[in-house]
Amino acid sequence: MRCWSLICGCLLLLGCERGAKSKQTAESKEATVAVAQARAAAQKQDEATDSCAKAIEAVLQQPALAGDANFEAVREELLARAKARPVFFLRAPQQSTHTPLAGPYWKAFEQVKDSVVSFATAYPFLSGRPEVARQIFLREGYLFADTVQLAIGLANAVHLEDLFNDKHLFIHRGGEVLEAELHSEAGSPVYRYTNGEEEGQKATLLLLDRVSADRATLAEPLHRDFSMVQATLGFDRLEVEYLTAAAVVAHLHYGTAVVRTLLKHEGEGRLGLQCEILAASDAQQVQAVRSRNVQRSQVMVQLHKTILTQIAESLPFDEPKTEFGQEDGKLRQEWNWAYRFGRSSFEYNDDKYRVFDPQGRPRVPQVCIDFITDTLERSSGTWYRPRGEPRERVIGRLDLNGFGIENRRNIESFIAFAGEHPQWFTVHNLPAVQRVPFRQRAAFIDSLKQHRSDFQPGDIVVILGLRDDDKEHYHSFFVYDVDPVTQMPIWLASNAGRPRVRVWENELMSAPKRSIKTVIRPRLDWLASVLLPENTQ
Repeated sequence: MRCWSLICGCLLLLGCERGAKSKQTAESKEATVAVAQARAAAQKQDEATDSCAKAIEAVLQQPALAGDANFEAVREELLARAKARPVFFLRAPQQSTHTPLAGPYWKAFEQVKDSVVSFATAYPFLSGRPEVARQIFLREGYLFADTVQLAIGLANAVHLEDLFNDKHLFIHRGGEVLEAELHSEAGSPVYRYTNGEEEGQKATLLLLDRVSADRATLAEPLHRDFSMVQATLGFDRLEVEYLTAAAVVAHLHYGTAVVRTLLKHEGEGRLGLQCEILAASDAQQVQAVRSRNVQRSQVMVQLHKTILTQIAESLPFDEPKTEFGQEDGKLRQEWNWAYRFGRSSFEYNDDKYRVFDPQGRPRVPQVCIDFITDTLERSSGTWYRPRGEPRERVIGRLDLNGFGIENRRNIESFIAFAGEHPQWFTVHNLPAVQRVPFRQRAAFIDSLKQHRSDFQPGDIVVILGLRDDDKEHYHSFFVYDVDPVTQMPIWLASNAGRPRVRVWENELMSAPKRSIKTVIRPRLDWLASVLLPENTQ
């Protein structure tokens, strides 16, 4: 028996030794495979880097285009004060040769173009003279300016109907070509979009748009649009190193990492990635920033759709036609009562208001913070049913009524709520040194430039200051978009009279004593979970 135990023990020990050796062999093979894969990946990366370096060098051997230094020198202020789709110019568009008919108007325009007030006074004299107006205001088809005052004048005064009377127009805006058709409405000409995300809405003319009645003339744009490639690559901002008609060599910033990148022109001003030189030490950071920014772009697509829907509905600001004192915010509770009890209208201070618009859409009054909360909820699927359906508020993936906010229609209460829920929001109250009133234009723009990285699309900005009644008033709005070149926040979305997307100049000019008080940032993971359906599965 003792021998048998000894034999069994030896066999067991031998088996264990063999098992251990087998395990070591397997682990060794796995380690060898991992090392081989790492070497292969490194070699592949080295080959990609060498290939990209050669491709960039080939571009650098081609004649460079100058860009537009005058425009770039005022880029941040101009885009903050005049609404434009931000683009980068290969060269400055040239002024048209003036016919004898346009000559006198051009001389008058030259004298006033650096004064917004004078510009607005002189502009109506061109009414009914579209051929002359095009010669004066369009440069190679672009509504272009490289001085801030002229940019503001053009952006706020010039309309498509002043420049054209053709049945169909093509509007080259950034990397897309929008189409518009002329209609007669109430005896006046109106262009409406026939494609794009605003199809059916009144067509507008933005600064830096290029417009023509013949699409073929838009074939060789003088601009490049970085917005679309930014949505794909997820960089924060960029610096152009070298520019040709076919390619752009640029330094793309991902946090603190900077990646030398070759972008190729894909037509109509759009750019795509050809290659990039990515250092191994930067790979992890670039991937993290890229993933975050791409997801933010996806979230913003959803928010933009909802904002544009509210603009199309022209939801009224919650201010009674007849007021006794300050009665902002009173109409919504009356609307809710009328909607819930099946009414088609309601009265307040002897004035009548509709529950639905002519298309049967709920005509819900909003104060500025309502626009913020409505946008978040509607993007998740929460909203009122239209006329003809049961009178109820459908609940989607987000319903702020169930979050215990003391008063969701009060900005201070919303700030407090956001601060009490750090898992959903970050709240940044600006220090006094950054509280620059908008009336100090140069200092305000300079502060924005210095702290541009503190603003991202989807941020909720709260401003506070004196209005014309010498009382302090809050106002809130979304950051709608930023300039992909400089990271400067440029487009804002709010309801201040009606839902609109505007620039800082237009958003703050009615109360220039106000300054930025607080920036509330919905956390991206939370926002994606309530706005993107695929994130709920």
